[in-house]
Amino acid sequence: MAWRLYKEDKSIEIMSESLRNSCIISEVLRSIHVGLLCVQHHAEHRPTMLSVVLMLVSEGVLPPPKQPAFFIEESCREHDSVSSLDEYMITLFSADSIVVYQNITDGETIVSENQIFEMGFFSPGSSRNRYLGIWFKNTSPHTVVWVANRETPLFDTLGIFKLDNKGILSLVNGGGKETYLTSWRRSDDPSPGEYTVRFLMVQVKYQQVYIRKSSMIETRIGPYEGIAFAGEPNFKPNPVFSFKLEMVVNLREMYFVYTSNSNEFQIRQIATPEGKLEIWNLNMHTQEWRQALTLPLDNCDKYGLCGPYRSCSTVAFPNCGCLKGFELKKPEESSPNNWTRGCQRSRALDCGPGEGFLKLSSMKLPDTQNAVFDDMSLQECEVACKNNCSCTAYANPNTTPGGVGCLLWFGDLIDV
Repeated sequence: MAWRLYKEDKSIEIMSESLRNSCIISEVLRSIHVGLLCVQHHAEHRPTMLSVVLMLVSEGVLPPPKQPAFFIEESCREHDSVSSLDEYMITLFSADSIVVYQNITDGETIVSENQIFEMGFFSPGSSRNRYLGIWFKNTSPHTVVWVANRETPLFDTLGIFKLDNKGILSLVNGGGKETYLTSWRRSDDPSPGEYTVRFLMVQVKYQQVYIRKSSMIETRIGPYEGIAFAGEPNFKPNPVFSFKLEMVVNLREMYFVYTSNSNEFQIRQIATPEGKLEIWNLNMHTQEWRQALTLPLDNCDKYGLCGPYRSCSTVAFPNCGCLKGFELKKPEESSPNNWTRGCQRSRALDCGPGEGFLKLSSMKLPDTQNAVFDDMSLQECEVACKNNCSCTAYANPNTTPGGVGCLLWFGDLIDV
């Protein structure tokens, strides 16, 4: 149906009329157009994930899609029975039941047979967290009646729920099991505390670490620089033993591996009840633990302390200062105790041919949640950013010799 309506210039009819007043129509039409490009029959006609992101955040002209590989003509719906996939294609979207081992991803829903209830992922109010719930389907806004993960929200749109052969409904994050550190409640109480140390391990995003109190980010460590994480100024390497941090990414999993140059060297990471991340080294001969790192360390380790387009420095007072070319949003409302309003451009940009980029050195890269990563050279990265007016910055996060990579930021630069 999407293809037929697109050809008739009626793509908006895919969307429920009850939702059209609560969205930007041009963005909906653009998303439908990009979706049709993603289901092309030949792989070379489908855009890469980076291209998809650039298409969605920009306003450039999109290439016209060809007819998708599976397309149901209207006449097919008139038959009482079908005999092959060429005549009919069964979809799992908005089904009324879930079968054993079927994965339901974020964006797909299950609707009850009587069309009253709907089950799927949602974000309540202005929250970006994702929850699995059931709501009344025909109310606007939806009235939620049940939430599965009230105390453990997902922080991205890669969640999946599925049913096993024992009838157990499972909810997983990012398409698999997520392993992370959780603090003790107290030093004498090993039950789960308030703090967690979790990696941002999402495809197309770039790896960094968050210390969270419940769902709120307290400290960001990183991003990963190819050999270690940025933002570890007090790290004390062992004078005798060394270790290497390697990132493993494949189609099934994403994780980090610590390897040491000696079997006599051991390492442990701790999330403390006070919200600190500590790394300790053990000397097997002396059986002594030596603290190598503790974070957060100072005021600048507080996440987003200075607000957008503002950098933090512990040797300056006040700690926060606008990036070059930016000015305080409301100077009269700023105080040494509240810098989160951030800065804005001193002069508006028109994305003209005479504009370029300002190089900022010796700075921690901004939060990569609103950035995308691709294996491009720094020169290709600059071209990609300059060709998209929504791109605010670019960088190569890989500091290893010959390291290649491209981070493109879209939106505010936070936690610099």
